[in-house]
Amino acid sequence: MERVPAAGASGMDTVESSGERVRVRFAPSPTGYLHVGGARTALFNWLFARRSGGAFILRVEDTDARRSTREAADAILDSIRWLGLDWDEGPFFQSQRATRYERAAARLLEEGRASLSEERRGARPAVILRAPAGRIAVSDLIHGSVEFDLGAVLAGPPGGKEGEAGGEAGTIVLMKSDGTPTYNFACAVDDAEMGVTHVIRGDDHLSNAPKQVVIYEALGIPPPRFAHVPLILGPDGRRLSKRHGATSVGQYRDEGFLPEALVNFLALLGWSPGDGREMMDLPALIEAFSLDRVSTKSAVFDPRKLAWLNMQYLKKRPPGEIARMGTPFLIASGVPAERIDVERLERVVRLLGERFRNFRELADQARCFFDDEVRLDDAAVARHLRREGVAAMLGDLAARLERVAEFDEAGIERAVRGLVAELKVKAGAVMQPARVAVTGRAETPGLFEVLALLGRETVVSRLRRPLP
Repeated sequence: MERVPAAGASGMDTVESSGERVRVRFAPSPTGYLHVGGARTALFNWLFARRSGGAFILRVEDTDARRSTREAADAILDSIRWLGLDWDEGPFFQSQRATRYERAAARLLEEGRASLSEERRGARPAVILRAPAGRIAVSDLIHGSVEFDLGAVLAGPPGGKEGEAGGEAGTIVLMKSDGTPTYNFACAVDDAEMGVTHVIRGDDHLSNAPKQVVIYEALGIPPPRFAHVPLILGPDGRRLSKRHGATSVGQYRDEGFLPEALVNFLALLGWSPGDGREMMDLPALIEAFSLDRVSTKSAVFDPRKLAWLNMQYLKKRPPGEIARMGTPFLIASGVPAERIDVERLERVVRLLGERFRNFRELADQARCFFDDEVRLDDAAVARHLRREGVAAMLGDLAARLERVAEFDEAGIERAVRGLVAELKVKAGAVMQPARVAVTGRAETPGLFEVLALLGRETVVSRLRRPLP
């Protein structure tokens, strides 16, 4: 494959100068959950449509009956909604459009543009299209003009999809011998019937473009404009996969990330506004988006950057709203719903400040304020509780706190520092074991504030529990 410099107008300039109404589509295959790469593709299509006043079409490519499930399709649609990406038309399901592909194939056979395969591998011969020999150039709004050797493209790897469908050398299979359309044919027929003007998708589909161009020409329609966006890589430079951690939109929702933070993060994977901005909501992204600023280089998925962005968006929300949104995550962590007081959780949110980056982390740190059971961190226990004399010291502290007249931060601090002075030890020798015994963690906000919020009865009870 040879790539040559781009020529002509830019992506957005081309749209505005042509006067046509943009129509783009996001076409996921329901064989699994919505991957962040697919979500980024959906977002770029949506932004391009909204920026140009066009239409965003949702099409579910579920012709692979063995791998496609309705459950996966519903999960994908739910994830798109959660991200805030509304669609103008659809969702269309390819499995419900079989007659359209059959009709298109029959027309090509009647016109002599397609033929039946001589190789019969199923109940019926496949419908094939004989492709022209030589090289073909595909115009791409991101990569410029990309040239392909059709012979090499059609040959493909041994046992590839086209070969399995019953194709022959130098041909493109349109309808398989089982009567179902191939991906490239269904894709071209749908794009034609839906009036798709721009196909914005991942670089991994670039090799499909020359086949689809040949099919478009056979159908007698001009191909849409292509824009193949760079792939997303993990921090190690390899293609993003499960080995890098969470990769689906649903996983990030379940971990307690905000949709606006994930959208913001995805938009910056392979695209930039050009002015250094990092935090951009949907209206700002719509205003700034253009294919001109999409990079040709692969983007790197940095989970630390996503966590930072999410924390910035959390900081913009009032503590009361954070408490309400965090309640389901606290319940999911094992705290009975009847034990959760949202007003008290709001106080916990204020106390924690910037110590949590998503709702799951909030629930993990807030759990000790609502649950009778303290879940102890093994490392913290080993370091701070398994020392000689700690049990007796905590018992002494419990007795002092039980006698404090006012169980507030000032009264708690006097009791703790009085014990420190009496034992002639550093403050940490008392405070850290107390912190771990009461919260299960070695790192929390200020100890006196934490104990005051927990309350006298809870603190004294936990300090007197047998050590693990």
